[in-house]
Amino acid sequence: ASQHLTNRNIFILPSGFGFSYLVFVFVLFLLGTNYQNNVIILLSYLFASVFISTMLQSFFNLSGLKLHCHQQVSTYAKQLAHFALTIDSEKPRHSVVFQFPQQEKHLQKKIELGTSVVNIPYCSEKRGINIPGRIRVSSEYSLGLFTCWTQLDFGCEVITYPQQKKFQNLHSSISAHQDDEHGINVVEGGDDFGDLRQYRPGESISQIAWKQLARGQGWLSKTNQQQQGADVWLRLNDLPSADLEVKLQMICYLMLEQYQQGQRWGIDLGNNKVSPDIGKKHLSHCLTLLAHYPIKKIHAQAQDE
Repeated sequence: ASQHLTNRNIFILPSGFGFSYLVFVFVLFLLGTNYQNNVIILLSYLFASVFISTMLQSFFNLSGLKLHCHQQVSTYAKQLAHFALTIDSEKPRHSVVFQFPQQEKHLQKKIELGTSVVNIPYCSEKRGINIPGRIRVSSEYSLGLFTCWTQLDFGCEVITYPQQKKFQNLHSSISAHQDDEHGINVVEGGDDFGDLRQYRPGESISQIAWKQLARGQGWLSKTNQQQQGADVWLRLNDLPSADLEVKLQMICYLMLEQYQQGQRWGIDLGNNKVSPDIGKKHLSHCLTLLAHYPIKKIHAQAQDE
């Protein structure tokens, strides 16, 4: 989970421009010695010293960094997830690039002194448990003569939910379960008057039953209620598709629809059932079950390169 950059895990080589620069310095030195021109020789020495100084500056731009990465994130298929990489630095750093294998690069132009956070993008193409691989941390600071890099394995993992797929005839794929003889659930809250209960200190004065108080019945609070439809069951086998992945995409869409409507809903995946409930925690639990159905581990290509 934590890495410290030192000379044991940092690599440095001249870039393409650096090799061209080195050839130029060598040719300049040959010309100076061939024509016995001290000015040209002195100029080649000056360029060579710049080359060596830049090599040291490039190395120390990464050396000493302490990195810590959150190991697990969640996202939907074909959507970007971001890993929060926490960086501790004892001095400012410049032009550092962070990248997972075959993913979008993130250029951090300046890393400030102290602790900072960098968000590294990763796009999951398929549902399942995706292992992005190693994070490549590189820099060509300051003159682009050298490429200094390292590859760090933080054990990162992406829980990838199915991509949402909208389809027709939504109501035919939803089953209702009635909890009482009327098929209606009554929950607290809403605009309709419900009942009276004992007053609780700290409640709004607008909820106080003033008429009952005036009659000497004590401090009471009015409660409102609203009627909520029957519990909804989303069943995988009822969805109109023969392909499992498409079914999972459909049920993912239905889950989000029910969540946004505030409806109590549950899912039936055949080998796993979740009782109807509401809230973000319930949604997250069900989405995780979809990601693990069946469990897939997708390793990024060339993660050890």
